[in-house]
Amino acid sequence: MNQKVSCVLCGAPIFEPEPEDPSSKWMSSFRALYTVWEDWSQARISGVGRCSWRNMIPLDQAVARQAPSAIVDGVWLKVNLLMHLFDPALHVEWNPQTVWGFPLHDCCWHLLRLNDPEVPEHVAVQNLFDLCRSQPVQQHKTMDWGHDYAGLLAYELAPTAACPGESAILSRRPLIGETHLPDPINIPELQSVLDQECLELASDHSSQLVSSNISQDPFAIFPHEILVEILADLDSADVVSLLIASRMFASSGLPGPFWHSRFWPGKEFSHIFELCGQGSSAPRNWRRTYGLLKTINDNPALENRRRIWGLASRLNTLIRVRTQLKACEGITIGPSEGCESRKPHRWNQHMGNVSPFCSYFTRGSRALYYRKSLLEGCVKEITVSVNHLNGRTYICGLSFAHQQGITSIGNHPAMNMVLLRTDGAGAARLRDTRLWYPEIPGPCLHLTGAEHERLVEYRGVLPHSVCMFGGPDGAWLPHLTEVIVWGIDRSSLGETGNNTLVFGIEFKYNKGVDDGRDSIVLGHTSASYMAAPYSSAHRILIDSPGGERITGIDVMYQDPDQMAGFIVYTSSGRRKEFPPHCKHYIQVDAEDEVDAEDGCDDFSEELRPPSETCIVGLYSTLEHNDIGARSSYDKVLMDLGVVCATKV
Repeated sequence: MNQKVSCVLCGAPIFEPEPEDPSSKWMSSFRALYTVWEDWSQARISGVGRCSWRNMIPLDQAVARQAPSAIVDGVWLKVNLLMHLFDPALHVEWNPQTVWGFPLHDCCWHLLRLNDPEVPEHVAVQNLFDLCRSQPVQQHKTMDWGHDYAGLLAYELAPTAACPGESAILSRRPLIGETHLPDPINIPELQSVLDQECLELASDHSSQLVSSNISQDPFAIFPHEILVEILADLDSADVVSLLIASRMFASSGLPGPFWHSRFWPGKEFSHIFELCGQGSSAPRNWRRTYGLLKTINDNPALENRRRIWGLASRLNTLIRVRTQLKACEGITIGPSEGCESRKPHRWNQHMGNVSPFCSYFTRGSRALYYRKSLLEGCVKEITVSVNHLNGRTYICGLSFAHQQGITSIGNHPAMNMVLLRTDGAGAARLRDTRLWYPEIPGPCLHLTGAEHERLVEYRGVLPHSVCMFGGPDGAWLPHLTEVIVWGIDRSSLGETGNNTLVFGIEFKYNKGVDDGRDSIVLGHTSASYMAAPYSSAHRILIDSPGGERITGIDVMYQDPDQMAGFIVYTSSGRRKEFPPHCKHYIQVDAEDEVDAEDGCDDFSEELRPPSETCIVGLYSTLEHNDIGARSSYDKVLMDLGVVCATKV
């Protein structure tokens, strides 16, 4: 049985409902944006498919010769929907005859086209297919567009709760109950309103805005046509405010064109597509129609249509933007190329949160094209070009100035370029090669830790979050009195993985620091954690007034994905393990090598301040993981490093 998939427009599942629930029958009718194997530029929209133990779409004779093995019963094509892992080594069925694509409810496809009919269908199909290829797919087969489908789905990890660099995680659980179930196209209550006699009355034609005699009214100077345009352009809530503010508008009433404008694109009843196009030019009493629709505004089916219509507007905006962009001149990347790590010759790569075709694509982005160029001699200058889309900034081109001239890759808008200059040859510093939050540590600070090659490779684009518990210059160190480590301690169970988790390190002071706070936290502390099994809060008192300081930290890892714990050393000769005895359960080799015989992947880092410096801060990569104790995503510290400043 195929895993249930969700529509890429509305987010609701595609499935065969129970016979006694005819109102949900529309959810079993789907179409697919699809192609065969790596034929990226030949996207098609299928006819209405069939839900069964495998998803099938009507056979298109144009692709029959490309994928004969996908033909079922001579009239159907077997289609793989929402695939995000393309690896022949893992999927036997992934071969040059594979038909794959992205599903939409038949109703949703019609709403998408009705929302913006000016874009030719073949253009919309190809550009929507390109957009879908670029979006991650959650493991429960829901496409992640960066929203919650207008409130349909809950978040396992909400955007506001995400750590720096993290993506929100959608849940499969619907958030708004049954309102996604009614048919958004065939709505009997709506049809009843539309069938009523709503011929426009002569009085609506004669209703005009009359100039006011009140000199204080700023709208008195405008002619009737301008006043009507003002009303038509405003949302209904703003019109209410205008009627309160202007006696002229209040005394004249609202003309027929205003009520008609409530059905224009972007207005509150724009989703009543039956009254758009030819339906909008027919004689109608728009005020009466508006009033009748208000009476059924809470109808679940109409609410579902309104939700999907808004999503269609957003998606059509992306389709139009994609249509206006130049075709990418890069070389296509396809699954047949396999993973870069499997190739005999590799380029050193630096990238964001990019998933190759042979990896799960559940977060971040996926590279669809690539360009390469050889640079000769030392690079003296780099120019970065950027584009702005949906409130975010993206790099679209690079130019390198070197001894032989200038080499450029990508696009270069003249008004959106940033110049970067090198300060000479030398080893790259940690602050320059990593991402930092909330800001890059100052140049006078020394950074060490979280540098093991396995940690660097695994962390990807997640930044280091910095906590300067001693202040930038160590001025707060004399007031530090206590360190509390919050976490989960299951080391007594003797498990081989995820024995211990640290989700917060709290520093307490005997006087207010940093704008009067008496404590500073790296990570998270919460009373809710203390109700979880094996939760822990371990403390160490620091005699800072007496001169005691933290002089070193040993950090232990069970694998690159998990910091198991750490040991704190102080200038008084004390040592404290967090959690207690964690080192007993971590088998770290002397040379930090992986033991191939027993599969041990433990390693450690010894963090010590350079000579004439002291530890004034910590940094860590924060990420939400399923800790298992409460079956939810919780913030944990994945690694640990120290920030040191010159002693004063």
